[in-house]
Amino acid sequence: MKALFRARKVMFSFARSKLLTVRVGKPPSSEEFVFSEDLVLHAEFFKRAMNGRWAESQDRSIDMPENDPDIFALYLHFLQTQQVPLSERTGQEGIGDKFRDLTRVYVLAEQLQDSRTKNSVIRSIFASTEIQNGTFSIPCSHGVALGYGGTPEDSPLRRLYVDLWTYLTPGTIADVYDTVPKEFLRDLAIRKCEQGEEKKTYAFANGVEKYLAKE
Repeated sequence: MKALFRARKVMFSFARSKLLTVRVGKPPSSEEFVFSEDLVLHAEFFKRAMNGRWAESQDRSIDMPENDPDIFALYLHFLQTQQVPLSERTGQEGIGDKFRDLTRVYVLAEQLQDSRTKNSVIRSIFASTEIQNGTFSIPCSHGVALGYGGTPEDSPLRRLYVDLWTYLTPGTIADVYDTVPKEFLRDLAIRKCEQGEEKKTYAFANGVEKYLAKE
């Protein structure tokens, strides 16, 4: 993933007084991102950091040592374009990469208390299911594991992933049983019991608005 984002590490604004520097990761692998604060001030994390009471607001720099620079680059790219970079792979593998990257952006937005971006990601995931000829794509087990590993129990992303998986047969779910979180299997089992014999995905029946957070 390193090479994919190398050219996107630094972004500039003509309004130098609004430039914000964010150092992400731990040395020697940490990286700096320079961009206009207007890009991120809708997120509570950045809003509080720059409200004048924190030391970060004085030198206009923020340290995020526990975060991954590549994922932060994904987040900034999504803020600017409302999409994640295209995968170098094609077919189902490429679609899987897209779902995983969108999930990574959502998890970071959760940490940053960025409801606007979370909702944009949900819309992108919903649109990326790409219903064609009666078939559709859904996040794979790795994407589900990423989502459950970085969100609270009441997360709209968790509900969406469960509701997308309700279409799958028990045999298909059994094939990936060991690769998804037990919490997800519990939530999915409860949802499928509510579903009964009908084969459908609750997500499409509900519509995307059902999975959006309050902004």
